[in-house]
Amino acid sequence: MQHKPISFALLTALTACAGQPRPVIAPYAVASGARPRPVVLERAIDPCLRIVGLASLAEVELPQGYRELRLTGGPGMILGEDYPVVRVLASPQGVQGEVVRCWGYVDSTTHEIHHRALRARPSRPVNWARLFAHLDSLGASTLQSPKHQTVVFDAGDLIVEIRDGARYRAYEVNAPTWRADSLGRQAARIKAVVDSMNRLTRGY
Repeated sequence: MQHKPISFALLTALTACAGQPRPVIAPYAVASGARPRPVVLERAIDPCLRIVGLASLAEVELPQGYRELRLTGGPGMILGEDYPVVRVLASPQGVQGEVVRCWGYVDSTTHEIHHRALRARPSRPVNWARLFAHLDSLGASTLQSPKHQTVVFDAGDLIVEIRDGARYRAYEVNAPTWRADSLGRQAARIKAVVDSMNRLTRGY
């Protein structure tokens, strides 16, 4: 049975009424060389973001003085559930941001995975410069992913990508809100930002 979230129709209707959110444009250039990154980025998140015209952050570079963060909890174990990708871009001109809601489903005939994505409009204005500064204060760009000995399934992961000019890194933290170690608690505070933006855009 083909699964398609019920919220898609509501999202389409409300974005049409409110006006489509304006995309945040970055001066990307093609990057060279492979970058180590979580598999979920290539299998789920990149395909979703391409639908709204966003290149894989591992495959592009930014000019000096530009920095972009992408944060998400990812699709989890239920493919049809939609999830937010929070994107914040800092440049010499200021800070901009947006939230892209992503989801996927499996075609019952071909068994292929299809991806969907739409830019969401937060239910109230977001101070992106303050949010970016808050993420910096939490160490979102510098956190060293902890090496936990256990895996907690479907408990809300944290996936972060950072592009700072020509430099790129990405990391994933499994179930940070379930962890008692210092890095896990730090990741949980970063994940709380994603959860906040999820609540602001859940009504589409």
